[in-house]
Amino acid sequence: MKKRALTLLAGLLALGTASYAFDGSIMHEFRYEDRNRTGTTGDEQIEWTLAKGSANLTDRVRLDLDVDKDIFLKDGSKTGDGWDTAFGLSFKGGQFDMLGNTW
Repeated sequence: MKKRALTLLAGLLALGTASYAFDGSIMHEFRYEDRNRTGTTGDEQIEWTLAKGSANLTDRVRLDLDVDKDIFLKDGSKTGDGWDTAFGLSFKGGQFDMLGNTW
């Protein structure tokens, strides 16, 4: 467990340090959600967003990312967890003039 925590911390520090080399934005957040509905009790979720945002790698290529950990609780006890992660590259194809605007 200590190895996993240290590896995760090292990765976050590397990502945070590298993010300053790019033009873009990176966001971190921690969110608690009490998902109780009528007739149910004790359903809770913790979502820890490690990194969410985009980095402009070049003028035409952008890296989009969303990395978060979900922890599910029932009456204060952990019932499950998982990673919700997405990475993508966006390419700028070009610009054209139409109707007096540049698109």
